[in-house]
Amino acid sequence: MPALGLGEEPIPLWWTSDFINSSPEGTDPKDEKWIVGEFNCSCVGVSKCLPAYCKEDTPNACYNDIPKKDMMEVKRVGDLIGKKGMEVLVSAAKKRSKPAEAGQSFSDGPIDVSALKKVVKDDLGLLPQPKQPRYNTCLAGIYVRSQPGGGTDKSANGHRYDSMAFANGIIQAGMSCQLINYVHEEHDKFFDVVKNFDAIIVRCNPGQIKADGGDQGKFDNGMREMRKKGIQVWPAPDVMEFMGAKDALCKIASLNIGLEDTLAYYDPAIFAAGFKKTMAFQPRVIKQNRGSSGEGIWIIKLKSGNYCKTYGERSCEDSEVLDLMEANDNHSEEHTVAEFIEFCVSGRTAKSGEWTSKGVGKYLEGGKEAGGQLVDQRFCPRIVEGELRYNMVADTLVGIIHKKPKEGGISAVGGTGSVYTFYGPKEKKFASLTKSFLTDDLSKIMPCLGLESEPIPLWWTSDFINSSPPGTDAKDEKWIVGEFNCSCVGISKCLPACVTDDAPSASYSDIGKKDMTEVKKIGSLLGRKAIGVLNKTTTKVRPSRAAESLKQILKSVNLDGKEDLVTQLLAWKKS
Repeated sequence: MPALGLGEEPIPLWWTSDFINSSPEGTDPKDEKWIVGEFNCSCVGVSKCLPAYCKEDTPNACYNDIPKKDMMEVKRVGDLIGKKGMEVLVSAAKKRSKPAEAGQSFSDGPIDVSALKKVVKDDLGLLPQPKQPRYNTCLAGIYVRSQPGGGTDKSANGHRYDSMAFANGIIQAGMSCQLINYVHEEHDKFFDVVKNFDAIIVRCNPGQIKADGGDQGKFDNGMREMRKKGIQVWPAPDVMEFMGAKDALCKIASLNIGLEDTLAYYDPAIFAAGFKKTMAFQPRVIKQNRGSSGEGIWIIKLKSGNYCKTYGERSCEDSEVLDLMEANDNHSEEHTVAEFIEFCVSGRTAKSGEWTSKGVGKYLEGGKEAGGQLVDQRFCPRIVEGELRYNMVADTLVGIIHKKPKEGGISAVGGTGSVYTFYGPKEKKFASLTKSFLTDDLSKIMPCLGLESEPIPLWWTSDFINSSPPGTDAKDEKWIVGEFNCSCVGISKCLPACVTDDAPSASYSDIGKKDMTEVKKIGSLLGRKAIGVLNKTTTKVRPSRAAESLKQILKSVNLDGKEDLVTQLLAWKKS
């Protein structure tokens, strides 16, 4: 086929080649040279089927007239044709679905993104885009140009280490998913391009847009504008903010997964009065809103143990001493009530004493609008037994991680010596919590957070702490949420694709076979959940976008303002 200029075509299914002996007479058969006289693939007949051929003497000939012996040969040939045909189709399908190799990019279409700067090397591991996608989506990443490799969450080609898992899951669901990057210098151009997609998956790790010189608030506002246009954003800025904010725990306090005595403070005076009252009653956990990895989360006890029997019976004095442990590294400090309040409000001052914390305090700085807040929650002693992280794909639980602190510690944050144990979604140990969470509380979370118009995030986690007294029967245990997270949660099975000092060339191809099976399972579920959301919202999305297009067309022919005509045209289009 290559010699005929047909290198891209498979060999015909049924064809003939006529050969002529070009050797001199007497040549030994093994040395004879036979040359092609003719090829034929133009409706070559199957000679054993000739009894089914109508002639003057057999005007009623049919397939049933083929003798049994000939029919055996006919079926053999037919079976072989079918087998070879299937091989060709399977081979072609594999070729079409072959992931991008090093140096290849599969993100140039179907939506034109050529206006955007390409900052990654290739799309290694990305599946080809479908020719007729049901929806057009993109995955927006961020490459921090001031950091080696674009950031600590990147593969060697510059993409986030788990981007391919998301994108391939979307593609396998029949949608396109183009990988693009946000470059803050081309902010307007970026949003002019992404407005052409049906959905945007945001995979920009917190802090990275700022680290690259951009403005996170400006980016978030751009995404809010996309939501106003009816374009789905996962996660939308408000979803990420409201779910990630520590006062989310106050908003779910009335659910089974909440504690009713969970308070939020935004004002220094209210914080001082409220904290003195709760601290006098029982040990507390004070959580700042803006920290990460446990920084600014304090487990606090009265050194004297002088707790009152009923809430509000007394308030702490400024001079009472507190035992504090910070969750980021489990270090301990001693301070008076007054010093702790001063540190939380004003940071390191003459009044706050000497602090060994890596943090700077000032947790209320900027007020509520700037994220300044503290959450005051009852301390649950069984935190030393660890917490449970529920990994969720939309409304489906895909895995449970038990995170147990290092002996003597309270926090199970990574890097503190904590031990992680992984369980499947149907683990019997946690069956009661799983059933209660998925059946009773899950559907109420978004409304409680003021996000009733938004779908549950595509990929998120919920951390649970056992608040029950020791010895409580497993079926009666009360587990409370310590934190929600939908802010660029990673897929841990993809970590072999992340560059480290020991693996400077790590890529998606480095994910082991067993882990890749789980990655594909999660990706496939993500894709199905995503298309389910878009199927529900597309009736709202597309007419509005179609209306905008029609208005622009009418405006170009001096018929702008004809809303009734737009309505009629939309109705005609729908019919």
